[in-house]
Amino acid sequence: MGMRRLVLALLLLCSYSAGRADSLPAQAVYVDLCVAEQDVNRVLKHLHEPVMEVLRALPGIDSVTGASTHGMAQFQIVFKDGASRQDQASVEEALNRVGFTPDVEILSVRVELAQPRNDGLFVGRIAYTEHLRRRR
Repeated sequence: MGMRRLVLALLLLCSYSAGRADSLPAQAVYVDLCVAEQDVNRVLKHLHEPVMEVLRALPGIDSVTGASTHGMAQFQIVFKDGASRQDQASVEEALNRVGFTPDVEILSVRVELAQPRNDGLFVGRIAYTEHLRRRR
């Protein structure tokens, strides 16, 4: 009987936690850009800087942060009133307006809604990891 109660309590706790996690509104849009370029300086100059410029011009932005490394750039766009699907679409449209130089070969783009992170880590490493796996 004690084990049954424990299992039941765990199930209730998990369902309560899952329900609360789903109820939190997304406040950020994450962008992952994977590129063929491996030189970090070129990624910064030809990818990171132009994207940051376009993203900072979007309305309703609280902050834009980004990180770039060999073959990838990631951005977190935090919206003042929370991020919506419409904000996600405006980020996607803004990315389409970036005037990338011809020597920037974009391999993949991922734009998603999520909770903002304060630890400097970004959630969208999946696309880049998948790209590396396919190259092997």
